[in-house]
Amino acid sequence: MGMWASAQSIFRRPAARALAGSSRRSAIVRVIRPVARAVAKPYRLPTAGSYFIVVAEAHTMDQWPLREHAVRGADPRAVAGGGILVALGWAFVAVHTATALDSTGRLGSVFGLVVPLGLAATLFVGAICVYRYGLAESALRISGWTLFGTLAFAAVIGGALFALGPDPVDPAAFPVVLLNVAAGGAVLGLLVGLYDARQRRLRRQLTDEHRRADDFRQRLSVLSRVHRHDFRNKLNLIVGTADRLRTDADGADAVDAETVRTRARTIQDAGTALGRITEEFRELERLRTDAVMDPRRMDLVAAVDAAVATVGATFPDATVVTTLPETLPVRASPLVGRAVEELLDNAARHNDAPRIEVGATRRDGVVALTVRDDGAGIPPAEVAVHRAAEETSLDHSDGLGLWLVAWIAERSGGTVDIERPDEGGTAVTIRLPAAD
Repeated sequence: MGMWASAQSIFRRPAARALAGSSRRSAIVRVIRPVARAVAKPYRLPTAGSYFIVVAEAHTMDQWPLREHAVRGADPRAVAGGGILVALGWAFVAVHTATALDSTGRLGSVFGLVVPLGLAATLFVGAICVYRYGLAESALRISGWTLFGTLAFAAVIGGALFALGPDPVDPAAFPVVLLNVAAGGAVLGLLVGLYDARQRRLRRQLTDEHRRADDFRQRLSVLSRVHRHDFRNKLNLIVGTADRLRTDADGADAVDAETVRTRARTIQDAGTALGRITEEFRELERLRTDAVMDPRRMDLVAAVDAAVATVGATFPDATVVTTLPETLPVRASPLVGRAVEELLDNAARHNDAPRIEVGATRRDGVVALTVRDDGAGIPPAEVAVHRAAEETSLDHSDGLGLWLVAWIAERSGGTVDIERPDEGGTAVTIRLPAAD
């Protein structure tokens, strides 16, 4: 392996052992140890997943072990890209230090060591930036730009110097010059990579902002329609029915008990519908703002069982048949059970003695939950509205229920499909990411 171990060996074994056999080991370690202490510290990373990154910690000249820190949440792309930057930085540090030592083991030119080591240290800073500034998804691109800059500068400048002959540079110093040029190219490539990563992140953020604006516009349109149509109609029904009761009571002819019960039931039903709309409004607000609604690992079967129990208590005439495994882990918002309950409620509410079938399958990392009923089915115009994911003054859905289901699925990273089978009824399928 010669005087210098490979970067992989340096990361896997104590540096003193990697440098064994070199008469210049003590001087080299004296130079490298402060750099190691400065750059090789464990950094706090996000908390999701479980990966490992090797972090060096210098203790003494004779014993320089590496600690392996379990870092939860490190994106493997960041580990790979950052590892390339760190390995390249160590390679430059090692070779620069070796070339700066004269034959007696003393350091040569301070300028010839400090500047190259400063360039090499920039690579360590770049590796830290990858972790600290959320550039994990671009880590490999950044390291690729760095390697490209290293090789491109070394090839272009080295080729030019070689073509000019021995006059511009002393042949003995040619490797040193080439190494310094390569280090400069690495730093330039790193800066280009960081700039590229920042621009890509800004573009993604802009795209996300446009998407959020579209979602907000869609939800505002739906809520405006619900307020203008559903909510106001129910209020008008309550006010009108109550006014008729008051008018009849003030009239000469007293109304019979059945008429009173009928009108009271009308008011009660309208009030219940308003309460349901208000609850949907509240859940929609929670879905939009509450961080606890973010996707997490959960058992879809347990959520379905709870929804079936709730709807069964409300509609005792409904028959709900489930075909589900014992457990079915998914990553979804905690409100996914509310989405299932909404589908079951919608199927039971619009049929006198409904039969509802609930089944689920898992394929290619996606869980598909289907709720099928034998009722009249969702009108084709409403199905078209949800497929287009947009309402107009002429084409709109009825209520908030299906929109709430769609938004819960979207918050969970899933989708909703609505079908009208040839045999009748409606089949609504919620697709969610499966959890390992």
